[in-house]
Amino acid sequence: MNAYTQNQGTHQRFVKREVIGTKSQSYPLMHDHNAIELVRVDEGVMDCVVCDTVNRLETGDFCLINANRKHQAKQVGNEPCTYSVMYLNPTYFTRDQEIYNRYIAPVFENKALDFVLGKDCRGTAGEICRLMDEISALEQQRPPAYELEVIALAHIVFKQVYLRYIALAEELNTAQASSDSVIQRKMTSFIYEHFSERISLEDIATAGGVSRSKCSNVFREQLDTTPIEFLNRYRLEAATHMLSSTQDSIARIATACGFTQQSYFNRVFMKEYGMTPKQYRKTLAVA
Repeated sequence: MNAYTQNQGTHQRFVKREVIGTKSQSYPLMHDHNAIELVRVDEGVMDCVVCDTVNRLETGDFCLINANRKHQAKQVGNEPCTYSVMYLNPTYFTRDQEIYNRYIAPVFENKALDFVLGKDCRGTAGEICRLMDEISALEQQRPPAYELEVIALAHIVFKQVYLRYIALAEELNTAQASSDSVIQRKMTSFIYEHFSERISLEDIATAGGVSRSKCSNVFREQLDTTPIEFLNRYRLEAATHMLSSTQDSIARIATACGFTQQSYFNRVFMKEYGMTPKQYRKTLAVA
């Protein structure tokens, strides 16, 4: 059984629509996939965060997120946003090793290629958007043997992805040489994976292989914040996610998000959101 057949068996599709900004569909925490993710805004505005870089996307805008990159879709303002998502997994593509090495691996394995933006679905981005719509229509209509056509179109999508990659090759090589960016990613990845634990500035610096002063300088220069402020902000983000998606007590949520004292949790929550965790949960109940 191939990868596409397995996906069909679990009712997954190449292209699907998502909504952020409703009570039932809030944005997820930072996460990653073993596949390239293509995001196209169908209606509204969203912030597509990739490796801590915030990209504002409006209707018709497009973002390609490379495999194994931490990312997140965030609501802008109070309006919901509808967007289409397509996943391109290496297992979907050719088994010809020479072709894979020449066209597929350079994209999936490029450490400097975090994301590629396309505006208003023009040029190469426009072709990708058109192909996404065609695949979505096929998956809705399901004509005979439509799976073969979907897989063929997915290969054409990746051809367009590869062409975008070639156009950015020189810029990517420059980005790869930025050691501070690499250090920053190691430290923020450590925070994403260990935020529920007791973490010190020394722990964060060690994750990046730098001193505490260098750690602080990198966060200030790359993200305009301090390591501890970044840690607390992510913990609070995780807390709001749990407040909206679970019935756990506030004390349990505080502990699960790395706050050892509920009073401190309440204080930093109030500072960030202008209300207590209890008040925040009440606003969700009436939304």
